[in-house]
Amino acid sequence: MNRVQFKDILNRYYAKTTINSLLCGRRTPSYRQAVLLEQKENIPLNAWQNIKLYLQENATEQKTCAQEFPTVQECDDGNSSVQSGESVDVDSHNDGR
Repeated sequence: MNRVQFKDILNRYYAKTTINSLLCGRRTPSYRQAVLLEQKENIPLNAWQNIKLYLQENATEQKTCAQEFPTVQECDDGNSSVQSGESVDVDSHNDGR
């Protein structure tokens, strides 16, 4: 989860000024709110100990994953019979078995 996604999640629970205070580490959520965010939004409780580091590590992790697992467009060698944006019904595909 990057900073923008994280901010969008917090926007559901807090006002803009509070979000800015949370993101810069000036404030932390109450324990009750932190538990709620963990349960509903998968934000770990320990993330609030150093929120800047948590967001930085997640951004780095996402970049690493993007490098390890390229998108379909990056892997496309031009020999694909499926056009961009086209869905494929895998169950109805007959592979001759």
